Amino acid sequence: MDKAKVKKILGIVANVLIWVFVVMSLLTTVLVFAAQGSEDGVPAIFGKSLITIETKSMEDTYKVGDLVFMKKLSDEDKLNLKVGDIITFRTSVDINGDGKIGDINTHRIHEHEEGSTIFVTKGDNNPNPDNIATSNTPAYTVHTSDIIGICKENGRIAGLGAVLGFLRSSLGFFLCIVLPLILFFLYELYNFIMVVVKERAKKAPAGVAPTVDEEEIKRRAIEEYLAAQRAKEAEEEIKRRAVEEYLASQKAESSAPKEETAPADEEPATPASDESSEGNTTEETTDEN
Repeated sequence: MDKAKVKKILGIVANVLIWVFVVMSLLTTVLVFAAQGSEDGVPAIFGKSLITIETKSMEDTYKVGDLVFMKKLSDEDKLNLKVGDIITFRTSVDINGDGKIGDINTHRIHEHEEGSTIFVTKGDNNPNPDNIATSNTPAYTVHTSDIIGICKENGRIAGLGAVLGFLRSSLGFFLCIVLPLILFFLYELYNFIMVVVKERAKKAPAGVAPTVDEEEIKRRAIEEYLAAQRAKEAEEEIKRRAVEEYLASQKAESSAPKEETAPADEEPATPASDESSEGNTTEETTDEN
């Protein structure tokens, strides 16, 4: 297969994978923010939520890892629930053994008296309803206030729930959100370099066939860049040395001792002339007359 065709196919595959990761990342981000803004802590988009099946209690209706679509119910809608409906609710006991109550569960309504706010639920694969204790879970009933939404038997996507559950974990967040973003930027950087290489090839003299391949052009571009960096560093080093030499000379001049010499135009003092003395005597004699 031609080398150009291989590169084209690899580029298409890379683009598809990157966009798949981006879509999954956006979906996970939307679900996280939706869960934070929900009163019951269950993410919902336009009243619809995605529930991941984690146990075998609802087989063969739902299997472990299935992604189930759930419709959230208002208090008025909860009054219309009947036996046989599959509901998602928060339990009043610890069913996971983690020491916390309020675990989310999805079971079918097994018993319910009209007008009552209490429901008895049962997993399709469980021998007993939930109001009968077993060796693994304590007995409990479901109140209207515990109910979150209703699910349909055919409203599921096999195996996708496990994928979303992984995306919500720390490892999944890194692998499916952080890592794809890093790969995306690296891929864009590679595309940018390729554009620069092609532009340089276009600027070659007309009629002259290129004698080097793309790898050689890349190598030369890198060498030119490194040479420019070294020249810049050498210029900075020359400037730095010039400044140091100048400062050293200034410091040497300021620390050298100064010699005191008499000014060249200054003459030694001489006694007053005789003429000035005689003048003074004459003046004194005239004053006495």
